[in-house]
Amino acid sequence: MNSRIASRRFHFQSRATAGLILLACAALSARKPRVLVFTKTAGWDHETRVASDSVIRNLGKLNGFDVDTTDVAGTCFTDASLAGYAAVCFINTTGTLFTAAERNAFQRYLRAGGGYVGMHASTDCEYEWPWYGEMTGANFNGHPFNVATAKVAVLDKSHPSTEFITADTLTRTDEWYFWGRNPDFRNNPLIDPAENDSIHVLMELVEPSIPGSKLSHFHPICWYRNFEGARVWYCGFGHYPETFNDPLVKQMLLGGIRYSAGMTAVKTAPRPAAPKPFVLAAGEYKMTVYDIRGRVVRSFIRPASGPLTPERLLDMATGNRRAAGAGWYLVAAEQGATRIAARVVCGNDVINKRLIGQRSP
Repeated sequence: MNSRIASRRFHFQSRATAGLILLACAALSARKPRVLVFTKTAGWDHETRVASDSVIRNLGKLNGFDVDTTDVAGTCFTDASLAGYAAVCFINTTGTLFTAAERNAFQRYLRAGGGYVGMHASTDCEYEWPWYGEMTGANFNGHPFNVATAKVAVLDKSHPSTEFITADTLTRTDEWYFWGRNPDFRNNPLIDPAENDSIHVLMELVEPSIPGSKLSHFHPICWYRNFEGARVWYCGFGHYPETFNDPLVKQMLLGGIRYSAGMTAVKTAPRPAAPKPFVLAAGEYKMTVYDIRGRVVRSFIRPASGPLTPERLLDMATGNRRAAGAGWYLVAAEQGATRIAARVVCGNDVINKRLIGQRSP
């Protein structure tokens, strides 16, 4: 063969091969992100599976991502299968979900940069696997008020799941989950997101707004975090099937999926203005709850009722659970004419909070 012809053919084939490679790369880059919706229940079944699967499939069609759904771990929780998903959504999963091999595969997936979305009862599972609770940021520890209408404070509007919300407070009806560190029946410590410095709280359940509640704890109900390389988002809404068709919840869920799947980033929130100095009127007190590192967890002003004593301060902070025999008691309190500082203990578990109470003269 003529060497000049052979040379031309070689260059043509090389260019053709390079073109095919570029086309393949373009196809890969254009491939839609894929999300797995996981709804297995080995405990209480909220019967939201049909509604949540349908809503998330439709969100995917409208927003450029593909969706697979399953209520069986099976072949989905392997290294090969999970590698195809940008995020996995746990929707009202309960009980023990995985074998040891499936747990290990899911842990590797998240540590490699995978995404996790949790709704409602996704904190009510895998108690025998402490890493799962550490990853989600919470363990379910009951719903003492069952389904109730209450207020939810929107604390951060810089996240894709909350940036569209204009109100500072929402009124919602749901089954409100409580979290806790008291050991469960397996003697495992339960994780409370209020004690977790590494989560970014987006919404707080306003405990005093629950009918019949005397509680005033800091109560995260929606948050996000980066955990060991994984993008994690959780929301406590979702007890009823119809909740998933609520426009607000659908928009929040879409933002949570887009964040966890790496489709969008969290905006940098503007630096908050310096807080205005407060002035206590006659007959008012202010209580501020600090974590162990001195950060303000919650601060509020209430009408004063009786003398402000350390015991009264403790009752305010614990919703009178000390009086109910739950083992709350004070450790060290300093008291002045209008100011009290205290540290709280429950049983043998030191609650990492300091309480500061101030009362008008």
